[in-house]
Amino acid sequence: MKNLKSLEENLDELQKRMQKIKKENMAEENFLHSGEMSLIKFIAHYHHRFDKAPTLVKISQVIGISGATATTLADRLIKKGLIEKKSSPDDKRAKLLSLTPKGEEYLMSNRTRHKEMLLKLTSSLGKEDTKELNRIIEKINDHLENEK
Repeated sequence: MKNLKSLEENLDELQKRMQKIKKENMAEENFLHSGEMSLIKFIAHYHHRFDKAPTLVKISQVIGISGATATTLADRLIKKGLIEKKSSPDDKRAKLLSLTPKGEEYLMSNRTRHKEMLLKLTSSLGKEDTKELNRIIEKINDHLENEK
């Protein structure tokens, strides 16, 4: 039980520190919260995979959020100029979301910063510890995936 409590505390501390690093590496006005970032990543992934823009309904279904939450997140990102919303040519009620050039640039920049952060976090571990950490994370992810 003591190990579990220690693990929980260490994971909480790691999450706080990673969030702090993310905020420090970005201007406050460019910082996106996790829901906003998830939406941008989903739009980019969906477009890359299916060669079309996802609808708000599809986003809410796949990400597992309400339509109202998806709309709120989308409206925030539209305000920031990172995504755009258009009516579907097939169904005027359906709203398609796509990244703007500014959104694509933001996503690429975020990926670069994310890689730099991972390198910084793992630089003190060494090659073997980094491989072991990756193996453990994969094992946890597999377990969570199989739990569905």
